[in-house]
Amino acid sequence: MIPMGTSLSRWTMSYFAAALFFLLFAEGLLTAGGWSPSLDLAEPRSLIIVHSTTIGWLALLMIGALLQFGPVLTGLELPKGSLGLVVLCGMVVGLVLLLSGFGLTGAGSALAGPVMCAAGATLAVSFLSIAAALFSLLWRGRHAHESQLPLRNGEQTRQGFWSAGSLQHFVSIFSAVRNSIDARQWPRGKP
Repeated sequence: MIPMGTSLSRWTMSYFAAALFFLLFAEGLLTAGGWSPSLDLAEPRSLIIVHSTTIGWLALLMIGALLQFGPVLTGLELPKGSLGLVVLCGMVVGLVLLLSGFGLTGAGSALAGPVMCAAGATLAVSFLSIAAALFSLLWRGRHAHESQLPLRNGEQTRQGFWSAGSLQHFVSIFSAVRNSIDARQWPRGKP
């Protein structure tokens, strides 16, 4: 259950939709024969499929899920504003630039280098921005549910008891019952 007053990211479904788009794009390339087992992994077509799957599908899916689970786990809200949308747009633009750079590399174009640099910078800024926002959320929420943390300073032994006196009372009754049963009168196995 979501703690009261916590709002979830409104961009989560957009991340999921973009992730699905890149997954279907990679599968479409595979289906159309864009890759075969005989191709080298450094072949631009292979790199396009691999990066569409890893950054486009997996990374966007995980970031969308983290934007959803972060407020639930901490009980706090994400930073206000449109950071989720800006990061999503930055990741999509960076990934499109990266895939275009791979395509330009395969074509032998001189624009491949600048396009790849722009893609790397855009993706790096996007990843670092969302990582900073999620780290900030988790850092602020590290003590959000202290009542559910394990007890400290030897209190784990009396966990479940209201006080040390109730623990002592339970132990005295339990040991008295245990001591009254002579273990030798109970057979341990079949004769």
